[in-house]
Amino acid sequence: MNAPVPEATESATVDESSKTATDLHPAIRVFGMILAAIAATAVCYTTVAGIGNVYPTPPEVLSLGGRPTEAERAAASAAQRAANTGNAMVWLGVCGAILGGMLSLSNGLLQRAGSKAAISAVAGILAGTGLGALAGNLAVSYHASVSTTLIGATSNAEHQFMMMHGMTWGLIGVGVGLGCGISRRPIDAKQVILMIIVAGAMGGVAGGLYPIIVGVAVPLVNTATPVAPAGVARAIWMGLASLLIAIGVGRAS
Repeated sequence: MNAPVPEATESATVDESSKTATDLHPAIRVFGMILAAIAATAVCYTTVAGIGNVYPTPPEVLSLGGRPTEAERAAASAAQRAANTGNAMVWLGVCGAILGGMLSLSNGLLQRAGSKAAISAVAGILAGTGLGALAGNLAVSYHASVSTTLIGATSNAEHQFMMMHGMTWGLIGVGVGLGCGISRRPIDAKQVILMIIVAGAMGGVAGGLYPIIVGVAVPLVNTATPVAPAGVARAIWMGLASLLIAIGVGRAS
């Protein structure tokens, strides 16, 4: 008379085993995300280099004479800042789109999310683009503010620029985390929030570490610019953020 009970238990055991059988080992997910981060870094670097200066040096700057007036200097400074802002928004928007798309898609595939992997990639692209462009705008504004404030008092400069880069990659990390968070089946609001927090935090850490690492690896490079100069410094700037965000997402998945 108690025969139905073991049948139900056996069915639940089968269901549970079939569910866990589709899950990849955490180490495999992290390794897969690391590979995706390396590929995304290469794509980011080559794409930004190919785009180049969308907003070239303004004519107000080029036409400055040997003894410009205060008004001419102010106009040239404003024009140069606008050009820098435009370039940073384009470059970081592109980086956010690439990282958001590639890392979200990779996480979805590693989660075996099926069609949701493509949906998460689209969400990662859109969120990464918007937050990357915002990060570019804020980074240039922050740089201009800090540069003015620290004239004659440079002891705190390194910390200020660590915060600038941390803000930049923290915002992009939030976009990546949003895309990665919705790749689960079904979508879990807690998991989405967790992914956003983890990816944003890891991006912030990477940005903060960038001036320190470049200061050791390439000591002559200026790490105070909102966008890292081309070469080893930019590869570290992009690669460190991509790698730490990917590891964080892989561990939190």
